[in-house]
Order: sequence, then C-alpha cells, then structure tokens
Amino acid sequence: MKKETFLKFYSSYKLFIFPAVVTFSSLILIILVILPQTLKLITNQKIGDDLLTKSQSLEVKAQTLESINENDLTRNVGYALAVFPSDKDFGNVVGLIQKITSQTGFNIVSLNLGGNTASKTGTQSFSVTLQLAGSKALLPNLLSAFENASRLMRVGSLEVSSVVGGGGVQVSLGLDVLYSPAPKDFGTVDSPLPQLSAKDEELLVKLARVGGQGVSGGGSSGFVSTPRGKVNPFE
Repeated sequence: MKKETFLKFYSSYKLFIFPAVVTFSSLILIILVILPQTLKLITNQKIGDDLLTKSQSLEVKAQTLESINENDLTRNVGYALAVFPSDKDFGNVVGLIQKITSQTGFNIVSLNLGGNTASKTGTQSFSVTLQLAGSKALLPNLLSAFENASRLMRVGSLEVSSVVGGGGVQVSLGLDVLYSPAPKDFGTVDSPLPQLSAKDEELLVKLARVGGQGVSGGGSSGFVSTPRGKVNPFE
C-alpha cells in the first residue's frame, strides 16, 4: 500500500481507528497488568486476614494454657487413668479382684484372662472369668463391689450353684474390664483447646472419689462401700 493511499485511508477513518487502538490497548493493559495485580492484591489480603485470625487464636490459646493449674491437671489425669486406663494393666486388675473377693468373704478357685472386644466408641475391654466360693448371703456385696470398683468394669455373666449342706455357693462370674488407648491425634497447633463442661467437672469429682477411696470391707459382715453412687461413673 502506497503512503498516499495509507494517509488517505487514515484521514477518512481516523475517528474510528484511534478509539479502536486505544480500546484494544486498554484491554491488553487490563488483562496482562491490572487484572493479575488486582487478583494478587485480593489473595494477599485474604492471606493477611487468615494470619491475623490465627495469630489471635494462638494468643488466646497461649493465655488459656498459662491459666491452667498444672497440679490440678496432673491430678485429674491421674484420676481418669486410674479408673479408665489406656492399657490393660493385668497386674492391677488381678490385684484388685483379689482384694474385692477377700474383703467380701469369697475365695478364688480359678481366674482366667480372656480376649479383647471393642465398641463403636473406641472403648476396648478384656474379659476375666472367675470361679469363686463363698456365702450366698454375701453375693450381693460381691457384685456391688465389682460394679463399684476403683477400675471401670462390669459384670457380664453370672452363674450361681448352691453347695450341699450349708449356705455356701459356687459362683461363675464373667467380668468385662474396660480400657481405652490414648488418642494419637491432638489436632493442629492452632486448634482450639477443649473446654470442660459442667458435666465433665461433675465426672472429675466422681473420679476423684473413686480414686481416693475404693472397696472397704467390714470384717466378717462383708460390708462393701459404694463410693461412686453409680455403677458407671461415665453415666
């Protein structure tokens, strides 16, 4: 195209060409420069808001942790683990069973430790089968002592047969001894701290009562105290 032709074309359509060029240039500028910078600014603003929120959350969490009494926390954890431990601890269970049977006037004929079972809530238990001999009149005390023991357990099965010539009985007793492994996931650093509810505080009082007392015998009368007031402190 000759120069004269180009100039003539430009002179004829310059009112349309110039705005078109300006518009096109503006679109290029918006798409390649302004829009990316705007999106980056919005993203940085969101990141800044998130960091500020996390910082405030961590500050509140730090203040909460500083206000916790370590002695009370250690004591409460000890109460909970004594009643509802994180492992089987067969030695403790056997010793507790021997104490209960002795204080309620029963003799252990045989003791067998069984397998594990797990509930939907993650609580696990193992079975203990006992063959006992004692007085029929003391049987309610024996059952009450196991249901209110200082370690969480429940009576799963019971068979009683009378002994000829006297008030004695042979007892076949099945116990489920409960425990629960410690949690492995405690959340992230910025996770909120769990708070104890009024029900949790009440439960800790019961656990303290269980841990501080236990089964006490009344000599030949076979009396058994029930310090918890309930068969299961978690109810």
